[in-house]
Amino acid sequence: MSGGPRFYDSGSYIAPKFSSISVLTAGGAGDNVAVVGASIDRMGFGSSAVAVTYSATLAAAATLSITVQREQSDDGTTWEAATTVLPAQVVATGPGGGGTVRGEVKLRESYETAARFVRYSVTPNLSASATDTASVACTVVLGGAFNGTSLPLS
Repeated sequence: MSGGPRFYDSGSYIAPKFSSISVLTAGGAGDNVAVVGASIDRMGFGSSAVAVTYSATLAAAATLSITVQREQSDDGTTWEAATTVLPAQVVATGPGGGGTVRGEVKLRESYETAARFVRYSVTPNLSASATDTASVACTVVLGGAFNGTSLPLS
């Protein structure tokens, strides 16, 4: 092959992992409550993209804020104190007249010094006191797979 671009088979070097999902109502169930994600064995992976997706029905000017914390563990059972990787951040604001707002927040994580197991807690917080609702999900896409060689060219 000459002259053309060379591409890496990135699909061979990532692994998507479900972390958590929550459904909440402003001032009620799930609002401003941390949802602890599943334990993820990151053996063989050096980094990840953490994607928090949401769909919220918000009154005009009402907001959805999200906080993300990471815990780590050597054995997947005993967890160290959580580290905040995304401090409370407004991710959505209700449009004039109210409506549905969808989006995502992406975080890049390096596991250079992390323990073998990680888990993420997501705390969604609706600013309104009643009717607003939201669904929030967290997916971790492990990347930077270690295989002892450089990435193959296709």
